[in-house]
Amino acid sequence: QILASAISLSIFIQVGVHMGYSGVLIPQLADDPNIEEFTKHQASWIASLVIISQPIGALLAGPLMDYLGRKKAGIITNIPMLVSWMMIYFTEYSLWPIYIARILAGLSSGMAAVGMIYTSEISHAQFRSMLLTLGTVDASLGILIVTIVGVYLEWHTAAVTYGFLALISLILSFFVPESPHWLANFTDASNTKIKAQMKYLYKEWTRIQDDISVRKKGLNQEESASNPLRFIKGFLERTSYIPMSILGVLFFLQQTSGTYVVIFYTVNIFKSIGGDFGMGFNEYNATTTLGILRFIMSFITLVLSKKLGRRILLIISSAIMALSALATALFLKLNHISTVLWWILISMLTFLCGSALGQMVIPWAMIGELLPTKIRASGNGLVRAFTAIILFIMIKTFPFLTDLITLPMVFGSYSLMSVLTIIFTYFYLPETFGKTLAEIAKYF
Repeated sequence: QILASAISLSIFIQVGVHMGYSGVLIPQLADDPNIEEFTKHQASWIASLVIISQPIGALLAGPLMDYLGRKKAGIITNIPMLVSWMMIYFTEYSLWPIYIARILAGLSSGMAAVGMIYTSEISHAQFRSMLLTLGTVDASLGILIVTIVGVYLEWHTAAVTYGFLALISLILSFFVPESPHWLANFTDASNTKIKAQMKYLYKEWTRIQDDISVRKKGLNQEESASNPLRFIKGFLERTSYIPMSILGVLFFLQQTSGTYVVIFYTVNIFKSIGGDFGMGFNEYNATTTLGILRFIMSFITLVLSKKLGRRILLIISSAIMALSALATALFLKLNHISTVLWWILISMLTFLCGSALGQMVIPWAMIGELLPTKIRASGNGLVRAFTAIILFIMIKTFPFLTDLITLPMVFGSYSLMSVLTIIFTYFYLPETFGKTLAEIAKYF
């Protein structure tokens, strides 16, 4: 189950690459002699198009997972990602191939939820929190790769490297077993076949043995999109709309606290505050340092996820973000003092490390835990679509927002939203650490 989960979540390496890609691509395009009159407006589209297409992919993922299965949906998810890198590689003068490639990458990123759903279904409660965190580790690895490869290689050459990684992920996805949970609830597969899949994944397969023996043929199929009335009624049940509401608020707070925005404009932000930090340390070195620290923090989160609860980790993460964002805002106000530049860098890196500790991890992991089985796939798509829309607005407006209210005020708002995340987590977010999906469902 660990190997199968790792393979299914490997798509998040590509999600991370595309997440950080605009941060290193935009400065290179601005200096590329073949690209004429590269504007801030074009830069904002390159950064945000990968987000605006995510809702489409997220909404497609649910039906694909339910009708084709988790495995086939995972294979399909990898294909647009590979095509996107091929298009970028062959781009020379026009930005339109890059726009289309970013849209395709966004579709795959939106569909990547299949890896989280698959992992939540095949993993034992003892390992589930750690395995679900692998998605964030992979995303952090992708950001690290792009901050190293993208900084030191020309963008066409870098696209070949990213495309090779996408190809490996696609090939490996053919070798994972189908989710026994999907076979039991969405197909007429025999108990013998399901039992064989269970034994392949677990040494002890009693975790869902009872579910198999008492399953009702076609139950979830009747409540899927093939019966719109039952599908809608499924979302109107208390056990569905309460966790959906909790996730909606949680993701809104996540996106408006600046968790992802800084990643999309990393180099430009560091350049705007001076770029040259002294001792040969410039905005590109700062970006690479950020990628390394985020990757290290993802492993720390992986370890802590087995020791601490979701709530504690998210509160600690949000507290670090609130304090460091406020410090960044204050230091940016004092940017005219030469010695302050390093403090700006330290506070920004602390802000991003704090986000990697929980804000970027916990909400995504909890999708597969809080949503009930009958709406897990479709509900996951809706939550991700909503999140992508909020993130698109944040990314598209960031360059113009910094001109309107200045960068210190932007970070001040991030601090405020981080504080609100702490309050919401403390009063409304249920603890899922160490609990089975059945135990979590009883909370609602």
